[in-house]
Order: sequence, then C-alpha cells, then structure tokens
Amino acid sequence: AKSGWVTMGPRVAAFEEAFARSAKAKHAISMCNGTATLHAILAALDIGPGDEVVVPTLTYIASSNAVLYQGAELRLCECDPLTYNIRVEDVEAVVTDRTRAIIAVDMNGLPVDYQPLVTFANARGITLVGDSAESLGALYQGAPIGAQAPVHSFSFFGNKNVTTGEGGMITTDDDKLADELRILRNQGQEGRYNHTRLGFNFRMTDLAAAIGLVQLESLSDRLEAKARIVAMYNERFAGHDFIEVPVVPD
Repeated sequence: AKSGWVTMGPRVAAFEEAFARSAKAKHAISMCNGTATLHAILAALDIGPGDEVVVPTLTYIASSNAVLYQGAELRLCECDPLTYNIRVEDVEAVVTDRTRAIIAVDMNGLPVDYQPLVTFANARGITLVGDSAESLGALYQGAPIGAQAPVHSFSFFGNKNVTTGEGGMITTDDDKLADELRILRNQGQEGRYNHTRLGFNFRMTDLAAAIGLVQLESLSDRLEAKARIVAMYNERFAGHDFIEVPVVPD
C-alpha cells in the first residue's frame, strides 16, 4: 500500500526477477493464472486454426482449453502408466505435419524426461512447452525446472508449491518470445496506449506478487515437508502391491 501500486508494479517486477533466478531462466513473465500462461504461450507462438498441439490424455483441463482458445486442434497423447508423463514414443505416435507444439505436463510434480523430448521436437521444428504447474522446485538432471524446454508455464493456484491465490508465471531464455508475451499480457501494448496486437488482460497484481515473494522464500521448507510425506508413504506400504510414489530425479 505504501508503494502506491495495487496493479502490475514494482512488486511484480521483483517477483519476476526472483523467480527467474530460482528457475535459472533468463526471463520470467508473470500472469494472472496458470491457464492464462498457457494461452499466452500458444498465442505468442501464433498457433491457430489448422495447427495441431499434442496434449497428454492425463492432465488438468487447462492444458487442453488453451489449445481450443486459439482455434487449434488437440492431438491426445497417451502417458507412461508408471510416471503418468508423456514419453517420446507416445508423442511420435500422434504427431503429424500440422503439429506445431507439444505440451509436456510434469504430472503430480514429477518432471517429464525433457532431454529426449527437446531433441525430438527440435528435429521436427515443433515447440516443446513445459506445463510445469505442479513441478516448481523439482530438479531435472540437477537443475531446477524452468529452462529445460524453450518455454515453461507455472501456476500459483492454492494447491501449488508456491501460491498467490491465483497467478501464473512463464519462464524462457528466448528474448523475442519473452517480449511478445509481455506485450500480449498487457492488452497488446508496446508503450502506453500504443496497442499493436490483439492482446489480453493477463496482468498479475502487485498484491499477488507480494504474496508470491514471501512464498518463494519458504519454498524449500514445503518441498522438504512433502519429501518426508513421500518417504513415510513408501515406508508404510513397502512390500504391498502398491506402486511406490516416484521420487523426483535430481
């Protein structure tokens, strides 16, 4: 309140900077929720009618809705029955010459195996989008999730590792894509009242960002608590005919 800002202001900028450092990504672009982040990514990639986007059969509806918002077509992809994540062989079975993007969902916080998916997508000129709504704080090959794919989407809904009530974040190392996303989230503005795109009102508020900054600082505490719960679960059911809860690879 003392800053004089309620909407997108200095707290948003500070949250984005802190999040980018945490995810080891060059850019972090905040938005009003995790569905808006996916929608904005597909819009920034100019995906629309006639294009196809691969989406897992097991995911939250937002992954599919973002594709339909853009008038593109869904290509549903089966998932590994152990990890619930998509694999290259699953994706390869459904891609066509009209496939423009693959949305790889880190289901239940377990990152997909990004390296082979990135290689596969790059070889075919397809953009891999990491739907990392549930995997903030997870590691892949020793690095935090946020820079494995060309672009990642995060959610700050109430059940996520970091929450702002509602909110979302995009991370990318692509300067051009980051600039486009910032324009699209702010009503298509390049400069005050200079509207150059059909944009969206996807801005995060300073109020939400202030909560996010505090939440981000205590992320490790929540991750440690979740790890203890997983260890307790696996110990309790050892020897039973249950599948063990997968542990995030580091």
